[in-house]
Amino acid sequence: MNRDCGDFDSACQSGYTFFRRVSSPRATADQSDKAHEYVYVVIDANKPGTLVPTGTTYGTVGSGTGSQTATWFFRVDGSTGARTVPLLVDDQPAGHQWFPDVSVDQGVVHVVWYDSRNDPAYSPTRPIGNDASGRSTPALDVYAAVSADRGATFTGRTRLTSKTQVANWEQFANRSVPFNGDYLWVTSIGNFAYAAWTDYRNVVAGSDPREPANDGADVRQCRTLTSGGWTGDQCPHDGGIDQNIYGDLAP
Repeated sequence: MNRDCGDFDSACQSGYTFFRRVSSPRATADQSDKAHEYVYVVIDANKPGTLVPTGTTYGTVGSGTGSQTATWFFRVDGSTGARTVPLLVDDQPAGHQWFPDVSVDQGVVHVVWYDSRNDPAYSPTRPIGNDASGRSTPALDVYAAVSADRGATFTGRTRLTSKTQVANWEQFANRSVPFNGDYLWVTSIGNFAYAAWTDYRNVVAGSDPREPANDGADVRQCRTLTSGGWTGDQCPHDGGIDQNIYGDLAP
């Protein structure tokens, strides 16, 4: 079972193209809180009751077993070790949630995460942004929520991205592998919060002459066929690798 899949020696038996995906817990403390030793934690993990056979080698719970993943929150009391019951920050019937981040100040908890609820081809049997044929689909958005009671309840659930984006662009390893990364952050002072994330709105799509067909993940690139094979990408600054960082106010 591969942690990411692309083309050529990075191709996977499942036939899908997807970026590296691992659980990525984040934790923080409220520096303004002198009365407690609370640690605030967010994780992306499987939702109970969503495990399904994938029919391929792909899986989120071992090879061949998929699931819907979601953002969970819990709080640990550093003085006693007591932990609150993990809470779904934004329970949705469809879409994966991954790479969440958390910031807390003056008792106000801000959480942000990547979300694929707007992916028209979403399925718990497939990786993020893949349809049944393995073609890449627009699947990435960023959502945020806030809690005014130290994480007991969350409100203000808001979409921060204005357009659902393809996240599986093959921009790395000589344009053969995607990489989204856990580059999603939020920082806050009281009720004010600002989030930043990896964004693909500026990527220029293209075709890879080394492949017989376009899988929807190929970016703009320029190559020449020589007696020794294809050259490297000769136009790397023409938009094909414009994976940028964007940000916005969070609720």
